[in-house]
Amino acid sequence: MLHKNLLTILSVFMLLTSVLAQRHERMKPMQKMEELRKIKLIEILQMNEETSVKFFTRRYEHMKRIENLNQTGKEKMDQIDELLTGQKENSDQVLKKAIDEYLQIQENIMRERQNFLKSATEILTIEQMGKLVVFEEKFRNEVSGLLFRERFKKQRDN
Repeated sequence: MLHKNLLTILSVFMLLTSVLAQRHERMKPMQKMEELRKIKLIEILQMNEETSVKFFTRRYEHMKRIENLNQTGKEKMDQIDELLTGQKENSDQVLKKAIDEYLQIQENIMRERQNFLKSATEILTIEQMGKLVVFEEKFRNEVSGLLFRERFKKQRDN
């Protein structure tokens, strides 16, 4: 009887492990990177469950706002590109307005990041805030470095 139960539990565990591994493989690269970032943040900040829930809820809301701003910025950049390459005769005023709007979006992104960090002080200790700021900068630099190396490698291989 004990042997059967142990075998059943082991089988279920192996099945779950396999399913989770397949799910992870199908995740998009950005999702994988975000999952890695979350795991690292929990580890580095040493948050308890309550703090983790509050922090990641606030961070999720922040990331959605950043995503929307980035999408708006991309659309504005496409508009500027179209103004520059299109057959239409555009005045400098129209182009200047589009550029100014793009720059305002970039300012809004920076302001949103600052607001998030300031609001995180309501949840995290000063030490955790310091670790968060250092982690975010190192993580961003590491990802940028990886992307740069990957691009360089592809160019070299071609």
